[in-house]
Amino acid sequence: MGNYHCNRYLDISSHPTIFASCALENVCLTTSGKFLLFLPNDRITMGYKEEFINNLNSKPWIYTQGRVQTDRGNQFVTLVDSDLILEYNNENKIKSVTSIKIDENLLENNFDKKSILEILSKNGKPLKIASNFNFIKKPVYGLKRYASGNMGHFIFENLMMVFTNMINHASTKTTTTTTMIRKDNKSDNNENSIIDKLMDNHILFLDDLFDNSPDNWISVYEYDKDMATKFSLEIPKLISKNSVLQLCKRRNGNFLIEELPCKESVVDSVIDETTGTTTTNLQKENVIDDGSTLQTCFSKLIVGLTKDSFMDTEGKESLVIKYREFAYHSLSIFPKPSQEDDEDIMVNYLSEKPIIIAIHYKSPNSHYGKTIWNTQELSEHLQKSLQNDKYIKRFHSQNRIEVKVFDFKDMNLMEQVKFFSNVDVYITDQGSSAYYCVYMRKGTTVIIAPECSANNECVTTLGFRKLSSLVLNTQVIDYMDLSIGPISCNPRPTPGFSANCDAILSPDIISKAVLASLKKRNKILIQSKLNIIP
Repeated sequence: MGNYHCNRYLDISSHPTIFASCALENVCLTTSGKFLLFLPNDRITMGYKEEFINNLNSKPWIYTQGRVQTDRGNQFVTLVDSDLILEYNNENKIKSVTSIKIDENLLENNFDKKSILEILSKNGKPLKIASNFNFIKKPVYGLKRYASGNMGHFIFENLMMVFTNMINHASTKTTTTTTMIRKDNKSDNNENSIIDKLMDNHILFLDDLFDNSPDNWISVYEYDKDMATKFSLEIPKLISKNSVLQLCKRRNGNFLIEELPCKESVVDSVIDETTGTTTTNLQKENVIDDGSTLQTCFSKLIVGLTKDSFMDTEGKESLVIKYREFAYHSLSIFPKPSQEDDEDIMVNYLSEKPIIIAIHYKSPNSHYGKTIWNTQELSEHLQKSLQNDKYIKRFHSQNRIEVKVFDFKDMNLMEQVKFFSNVDVYITDQGSSAYYCVYMRKGTTVIIAPECSANNECVTTLGFRKLSSLVLNTQVIDYMDLSIGPISCNPRPTPGFSANCDAILSPDIISKAVLASLKKRNKILIQSKLNIIP
């Protein structure tokens, strides 16, 4: 039976949609791209019923884009005054789809399956379904992408919108638990099963990055479409264990749900349940049906934007913490975030792992520039200074010191997440690379370089301000707070920023900051070696 569970914005007047987010039950997509919610009017009890129903059918229900910009994200849903009935054959495949208004007589009597089929045949209205019609039983989280070729935007204005809905609309049974910490470096099975249940979903992109419609440029902004497609395929795997879906449009105007990315050609045939005839629409033909054919129905479709996690970071800290738990669980990374307060587990982990200081190398060919100019100099100075440091020699003589200047293109996304789970100190430019610190462990440090212009004027970056207000697992440091006096930079105009000047960081300042961060990071390890009880 159809239903909806929605919440509203506090300030309704400032939002174009009726609701903030919704979980829609038994909602269907037609080949014309409309979403139909099969819900009899007599089960709607809001206010002046007729006025409210008219409002639902004429205004956008929710906003599906990660940032409110243009009406591209407005999602309409049309109410159908009846219930949806699916009939399965002996092979458990859908045989027919019927709509019927279930009256009190049907509800009050205990009918067997045969009687119900007789009632449907007399009173039900057969619906046309596409030959590739699908009913998706698992929860589906829908969205339209925003600036999806940038890692920071993808995480906080795309994935975090989905993750917020996942946590908000999950049942109490799947979100409440007492986590038990075990000494064998494994999490309690109860914790794992809850995450597994929440990850048993599909993520559905309701847009096409290669669509040239006027407002669709927002989907990638000025970033690379191929990179956006790569992010769209890979990043959802951290919170979903099923295939990523996409709303696709054929040249004949028909819509359908496919696995991402959309196929280039398809034969779309339609079965008319009233006549039993089949019509085949080849992609090359300009043929469409009347738009009422059902293509896909969803047991539960969850969509909506409660708050932009990139523009409004306050109050989102717990979501970032929970997101890292899902990412680690998905990739079987140990220790788990829930184990990072267990001293025995962490002393063992820190004793065995190498000390890793990561320095991001950003290609000088990047569109905006804003790189760290002297990454190699920093690496060489750090390697030498750490190896000769008395603290390192005393407490980390058994730990290998690894100072890594790395480029993201040398690792796939899953390798990147695993890499950052072991990084102790991260030195990065102010771009999207800084946002990878969400995958770092509790007690680690990220140092973010400033943004400089050609007049040697360097400023604290937007990335630092956002991450320092949002990320609790790692200490976020602004290089501007470490440096006394003016900061040098290398003037280098780029296509996207003619006044670009790449920051030159002081090796001495960075070495001191890294050493202090390592002492803080390894506090429990030092206490253990000195037999100090905290």
